[in-house]
Amino acid sequence: MVKGRKHTKEELLEGVMIAWNEGYDLRSGAVQKGPCRWLFRSYIYYFDTWKQLISAVGLTYEQLELRAKERKKEEFHKDLRIAYYKENADLSPSALQQKGNPYRKLYYKGNNFYSGKFFWEDTLKGASLPVHKILKQFGWDRARIENRFLELSERGEPLHSNYVKTNYLDIYKAVINHYNSYDDGLIDFGFNPADIKRGGVHVTNLEIIMKVLELASEKKSLNKNLILKGDDSFIKSCVHAADRRFDNGWSGLVDALGFDYSSYRIRKKWDSEKVFLEFDKLVEKGEPLNPGYISNKHSDLMHAADRHCRGWDDVLIKKGLNPDDVKLTTTSLSNEELELEVDQLFKKGQDLSHKGMVVEGNSHTKHIYFSVSSRFDSWKKFLESRGIDYESFRHVRSKYSLDELVSGLLKIKEEGNGLSIPEIKKHPDGKRIHRAALRRFDSWYYFLDFCKVDPKPYVFKTNWHEGNGVLGYLQEHFDTGVVTGATRDRNFAAAVRSYYSSIEDAVDSADMIYSKSGRLTREMVNTPKNMVIFYKYNKDFLFDIVGLAALDTHTSLDESYENSLVRDVFNLFLRLLPRKPPKSGIREFCFKPIYDSTVDLITSK
Repeated sequence: MVKGRKHTKEELLEGVMIAWNEGYDLRSGAVQKGPCRWLFRSYIYYFDTWKQLISAVGLTYEQLELRAKERKKEEFHKDLRIAYYKENADLSPSALQQKGNPYRKLYYKGNNFYSGKFFWEDTLKGASLPVHKILKQFGWDRARIENRFLELSERGEPLHSNYVKTNYLDIYKAVINHYNSYDDGLIDFGFNPADIKRGGVHVTNLEIIMKVLELASEKKSLNKNLILKGDDSFIKSCVHAADRRFDNGWSGLVDALGFDYSSYRIRKKWDSEKVFLEFDKLVEKGEPLNPGYISNKHSDLMHAADRHCRGWDDVLIKKGLNPDDVKLTTTSLSNEELELEVDQLFKKGQDLSHKGMVVEGNSHTKHIYFSVSSRFDSWKKFLESRGIDYESFRHVRSKYSLDELVSGLLKIKEEGNGLSIPEIKKHPDGKRIHRAALRRFDSWYYFLDFCKVDPKPYVFKTNWHEGNGVLGYLQEHFDTGVVTGATRDRNFAAAVRSYYSSIEDAVDSADMIYSKSGRLTREMVNTPKNMVIFYKYNKDFLFDIVGLAALDTHTSLDESYENSLVRDVFNLFLRLLPRKPPKSGIREFCFKPIYDSTVDLITSK
């Protein structure tokens, strides 16, 4: 076309058709950037919109979109072929979905062009790749699947879908790829799906509780709706079973185990206006506005800014701030500078433990600690390489013998200090003695009685507060959650008669467990409600044992491993309870076997 003159309408229409036949992208955004810019510049003389011009030549915008999508699809196929033939990439779904796989984005990009249960198989076919060589499930034929099912059946293993999917995912996927459903596969192999489902292993109450603890320790959401939208069938089974067996269902169980279910609620949807509104609230509160702080403390706001405002920097700019002025920049220290910094801190008497450097330290000490930890094997080994004794800085809890506990308590009493729980916790040594005593005795008052100290003067309940004081008395005196022998206190027994029909009724109102004889039957222990109570009241006791065992074995436990150990010892704790003699205290009976078992678990790691 001739430049520098106004094109006629006929020339414009002809130019559009030529561009279309030559394969150009005629969407408005693409036309303005391509060699057909003159078309877009000329349409305004004859048409109100670009779409009117497209319609005038007999095309629709849907056709333009379809062509653009097909072009992207072909480019995607080309990338797949390059990855497979030239770069020898493993394009099986199991490999592509692994974190860190450089080809992972190809798998998720396939969702833009294909859908359905077998979308990746269709993707590979569309790219003309050898599907049977890439998809590992195609290595399974019907005979092989049937033989594996017969092996499982002969070994007495369950064949219901949840068990097979959890323990033999390759078999499960092979069945799904060869049959319309898992049940169809079972029928073809000669099994009755109804009989298999009836004989399936059901989720136990302990497994449900352990799953809640596991999810919480891994910082995963406990929101019921999110879990049910996921793919993990075992967790879904736990949710449904909890709704049937526990008071207030899944949410009630989460709350009872000490996790606030409301904190896992699904957040309301964000938009740019809400992002700026939240920004203004942070300014009013005087909180830092640098990206690092926002990411750590307000991650939902940071994600919303990325989605709706082109990033946090864009939010700052629109609020009249310079992003460079609010960013915290930290100078990277060389290895030699780190060594010099640590030597200087040591000379100044700095506490070089994790607690001193990170928990109680400033930004400078934290920067040094994390820089060393990321570059060297560990903080401890780095200090030892500098000739610094790390053990001299460790904050080791005091390990009391029984005699030391008794003598320590009597010394506090001789000094004229009170021995009630609030008073003993305010004493510098009393707080540690109280904690250590509860590792061995069911309650503080049992320990006072063991020390031949009358506990009655140290019971601060004198007003029963219209019955609420009765519940407080129970929760204060029976730290394990199990009430036995409470009515020996005549004042308390009279209060129970005044406000409750029976001691059992009072204990139930306090959300505790009553045992008249002191014995705990297996039925009492395995009740879902009681399992929750045992964990709620004895969680600190179990964590203390794990911490003590780690200290004695000179082992450092990370948070996830410590939580895993506590789950194991809680399981042992529940198994031990029915074996406890009636007159023996729960913690007195369980302490040594749980401690020994924890040491064995740590040393065998």
